[in-house]
Amino acid sequence: MVDPLRRALRPGIAVGMALGLLGCATVGPEMQSPEVDLPQAYDAPVPAPFSGDEAAAAARRWWTSFRDPTLSALVEEALKANLDVRVAASRVREARATARGVDAGTGPSVTATGEAIGTAAQESGGDDGDDDGESGGTVTGILDAEWEIDLFGGLQRRREAAEAAAARQAVLRREVQRTIAAEVARTYIELRAAERRRALLEQSLDLQVRTLRLVQQRVESGLARRLDAIQAQAQVDQLRADVGPLSTEVRRRRNALAVLLGVAPGELDPLLIRQDDAGIPQTQAGGAVGAPAELLRRRPDVQAAELQIAVATAEVGVATAELYPSLSLPGRLSVGTADLFTGSPVATALARLSLLVEFPLFDGGQREAELTAAEERLRQAALTYRQTVLRAIQDVESAMVGYRGTRDRLNALVAAVDANRSAFEQSRALYREGLTSFLDVLDSQRQLNTSRQELAQARRDLALETVNLYSALGGLPMAQAPKATR
Repeated sequence: MVDPLRRALRPGIAVGMALGLLGCATVGPEMQSPEVDLPQAYDAPVPAPFSGDEAAAAARRWWTSFRDPTLSALVEEALKANLDVRVAASRVREARATARGVDAGTGPSVTATGEAIGTAAQESGGDDGDDDGESGGTVTGILDAEWEIDLFGGLQRRREAAEAAAARQAVLRREVQRTIAAEVARTYIELRAAERRRALLEQSLDLQVRTLRLVQQRVESGLARRLDAIQAQAQVDQLRADVGPLSTEVRRRRNALAVLLGVAPGELDPLLIRQDDAGIPQTQAGGAVGAPAELLRRRPDVQAAELQIAVATAEVGVATAELYPSLSLPGRLSVGTADLFTGSPVATALARLSLLVEFPLFDGGQREAELTAAEERLRQAALTYRQTVLRAIQDVESAMVGYRGTRDRLNALVAAVDANRSAFEQSRALYREGLTSFLDVLDSQRQLNTSRQELAQARRDLALETVNLYSALGGLPMAQAPKATR
């Protein structure tokens, strides 16, 4: 039984192998990375900390340059525990599973079915009362197989599209991590800035309370007007009122960091609460910015846009292959046994191998329309890639401009704080001697408080611009994006 079956299958197998060799003709365009004219250098002046010969800032863990262990621990944990990152990781696994399914679907498929039937018959006997009965049974097994021959590369293009889509999801996961790392750093800097401003406000409040005591002593001695004491008290009350909003901001920033790390508000407080005022994190060395062309391999969003072109290119090939005939080899093997209980069972075997060819004759233009739509998606992907590259360059340019402007403002505010501190000390000394009015003291103290607050905000802004520049340059110390199979 086996030898005739093999002889029956050999011609079909030979035909299938011969037709399979014809599948080398793959229709549709090949993936080509789009050409984008990039400048040789950035238009904005590169900030001094980022103009050296050191390795590119995006090639290492940039958050460690702030030399803040708490910030580093938060970012590292967020890259793993953030819920958006975990969702992105799940999408990577989903896309890879889909690619495996597409790859498996391009090969032969085999299904098996089985059936068992039992029969029994009984007849009444003669005068002796004996009954005569018959019983039997049938068992049948069927194997159905089908193999679609990839004559024009449509199946290959489906595999390419699925693999490119999986690679794109892996890059998009890095893009989520890039944005999350920057968001954690920004939120942490905002937290420390709010704490610093609150500490400065409390120092100003303590200074104003001492000024109030001085004024009260002079009023009691008849050397000052009572109006001076009222004005000093009003200034104390105003500073106390300003402490509350900053405490609220501190609480909100802590809660935001907790959510970014995927935990409930309040769970990070033991890590975030400081006993000392360490100030706002700053970095002094940032590594080389590099050329705009390096963004093509640094930025995950640019890499994802390029992989989308690969997906769209493969989908054009899939749509093109639909315009051509398709060929499949369906086959069936049926094995059965009948009359199991009669003492003389009968075994049967039947094999069949077919050749099925489908020609697209008329569909009202549906396939042509689908091909046109796929080609337009490819054009859209190319335009999106160009737009993504230009926005990446804009991000770096904006961050460098912002960094330089904030640095200049910071240097000016340092000088302003020194001048206002000197003016306040002189005005208070003159008031103590009765050589100036209390309004001069109040004015100089307000100027000192304002300039100190603005200096803290400038330090915050400089740290934020540093984060923006790191993120714009790529933001993650990871390898080059995976490439789709072409």
